[in-house]
Order: sequence, then C-alpha cells, then structure tokens
Amino acid sequence: MGKMIFAISLLALTVGQVFSAPNDSNWVQLLRQGDTSLSDWIVKIQGQTLGANPYRTFSYAQANDGSPRLIVTDTVNYANNYGFGHLFYKTPFSDYLLRAQFHFPSKASYALTQGTATGKTWTIQNNGLMLHCQSPSSMSVSQAYPNSFENQLLGYWNGGATGGFNPPDVRSSNLCLPQSTVYYNNGSPAV
Repeated sequence: MGKMIFAISLLALTVGQVFSAPNDSNWVQLLRQGDTSLSDWIVKIQGQTLGANPYRTFSYAQANDGSPRLIVTDTVNYANNYGFGHLFYKTPFSDYLLRAQFHFPSKASYALTQGTATGKTWTIQNNGLMLHCQSPSSMSVSQAYPNSFENQLLGYWNGGATGGFNPPDVRSSNLCLPQSTVYYNNGSPAV
C-alpha cells in the first residue's frame, strides 16, 4: 500500500486506535488523554490557511467517565462562518486497522443550522473518516474536501438530499468519494 494520510470530518467522534502494521500487536492511540491542544492533529478548514482553527472549531473534551476522548466542533460558529473542516493526523499510515466509535449530538444539533448563512441541513450529523487522502499541505485554501475515500457516517437527524430524516434506529456508513473514483473488478466506476 502506498503512503496514506487520513482526516476526520466530524461533529463529535471518539477515535479509538489505529493498528500501525499488519504483524505488530501494538496499537497507536490517535487521541491522547489530556491533549487539549490536539497537538497530534493538523486542522484544515475550507477558506482558512493550514492550521488555522478560529473559534476553536475543533477542540478536545472527555466524556463524564473520563474514558472516551471526543473531538467537538463548535457548530454555531462553524455553520455561520466556514466551509468544511477536517482534522488530519500528523503521521501517515500505510498498513493499518482503524477502530473508532462515533456519537452524534441530539436533535438540538439539527436546529443549529436553521437560519444560518449556510443552511446546509445535509451537513448535520454527517461525518466521516477520510482514508487514503491527500496531505493537508497540498490542499488549496478554498478546497472543500481532501481527495480521498471517505467512510461516511450519517446520524438520524441528517437532512439528506431530500431534507428528510432517517428512521430513529437507522445509522448509516457508506463509501463517499470526494474527487476520487473506485473501479470494480470489471473496470466500471462506482457511482
């Protein structure tokens, strides 16, 4: 496998650990407890220079029991002021297993975009793990997404293309291809 970097596009995500090599039994913890500055991560927000994190769009928090580490997005400022944002882990991986848990805020997060400048309801509870993506330093200031294969994660209150909601017991995970193409065995591109 070639060199790979991954990014996370998220509202709230608990990232577990990534396995760094196929025969290595040691897990690499991507979010370190107490790392409130997210020093192992590089912020890239559309319309901002690399590393700029105005309004602390991405920040560190811990669950009440102290165990999961959460990345929290300041959704009010984010929805009113910015394009899309991503966090890139500082070290590329080429052979890995990724273990993560994700959690979306309540229905209140959906209401945050109502009346905002963006009004993009489909962005609510729409997060993902951007795998095999371009480096953050190669992205233009105006670029919305890194070229990547995204494991897209959608929650119940995601407005979707039609503005509707998923049934309460439905969460989805799918392949999203920002500026990328996957070809099936017969050579046909995925749609």
